[in-house]
Amino acid sequence: MERERRGGMEGVKRDRRVEFGCNMFFFFSSRRRHTRYISVTGVQTCALPISLYNSVVAEIKPGSYFMKVCKRLDGPKYVDCDQSDAPFSIVAAKTTTTLSAISGVQPASYIAFKGQKNIPFTAVNLSASGGDAVISSLTVERTGFANDAAFARVAVLDEGGNILGSGLLGTNHQSVIVSPLYIEDGQTKKITIAADRSTVNGYGGQVAYFSLMGINSSADVIKGLPITGAGHTISDAGVGEVGYFSRIDQMANVLQSAKGLLEKMLETLKNW
Repeated sequence: MERERRGGMEGVKRDRRVEFGCNMFFFFSSRRRHTRYISVTGVQTCALPISLYNSVVAEIKPGSYFMKVCKRLDGPKYVDCDQSDAPFSIVAAKTTTTLSAISGVQPASYIAFKGQKNIPFTAVNLSASGGDAVISSLTVERTGFANDAAFARVAVLDEGGNILGSGLLGTNHQSVIVSPLYIEDGQTKKITIAADRSTVNGYGGQVAYFSLMGINSSADVIKGLPITGAGHTISDAGVGEVGYFSRIDQMANVLQSAKGLLEKMLETLKNW
């Protein structure tokens, strides 16, 4: 028995031909002895008895192999062997790579000031499972009641706020942003869809959103789209401009003055 075990280990071939031994019965046709072996629900039916051995097969890689069954061990070698007439193939199992887009913690709705850069609109978490995923581009669409001309550029930012890619809005309110991104199996990367407010006036009061609509990726399955984040109110005032706030102050002063004028008029009417 010990001899057979050693022989089984020696029977392993690593040159794309593997000798298999197990407690099963295989069907083979021998051109030398014209005997046939067949397995029917584990019952051996053949012209001659067959003695199978146990062996260990290591490092089976994709490729073509022959099956060999030997009847006995003669010294260090197996003899009286039958080999399959045609090779069989071993192929690597194909897994399905899934890329999941999940809505992240969205920024608070605020004001998009004229000329402001990289205004965060939509946070997205991208996760890969079943294999690594490579992203080549993202499709972003401007939604909401707003005008495309209010924005000079759309960008994709990484978790640190760095620009991964940017683009312009087209006639369909979309931008295909080339932003190469590699996500390892089981990992998650955070991105943010941002936009630059243009310096064009006339869009104050509009509310704009930016949605992630599509992903061009090596993944077999992409799920979770579309994702829409925060809506920001467009302002015709620039960042830090006092004009925007001074107009509010002026309106407050006018209302205060009107209040005082009404009080005087009421007092006059009472005394009249």
